[in-house]
Amino acid sequence: MKFDFFYFESHGSYAKFLLSTQVKEKKMPLLRFYLIGPPRIEYDGIPVKLDTRKTLALLIFLAVTRRNHRRDSLLNMLWPDSNQTQGQALLRHSLYAIRKTLEGDWINSDRDNIGINPGADF
Repeated sequence: MKFDFFYFESHGSYAKFLLSTQVKEKKMPLLRFYLIGPPRIEYDGIPVKLDTRKTLALLIFLAVTRRNHRRDSLLNMLWPDSNQTQGQALLRHSLYAIRKTLEGDWINSDRDNIGINPGADF
């Protein structure tokens, strides 16, 4: 795992943890995760607004774990009270929202698995 840069700052009442990634080969824009305090994401320096907190949680989880996850395990983790049909629709909507917001191929998914693009160099 390679970091473009990684740092921790403390500013009085809040702290900031920064992890950035940029795929060199495809020249994808910079994606930054601020994970201490309220989670935030910046895409090429612009704050990312995702439609739900669970969509934000999904993107952060996929980025931090850096591996593929079975769709059913993501459904159970993020929407445990939803039935299978509802959960699948919510997961599809979250993936759509991430892809719409973040241009490029950040997310890989198939019928059974979802993960961050292995070409993303964290």
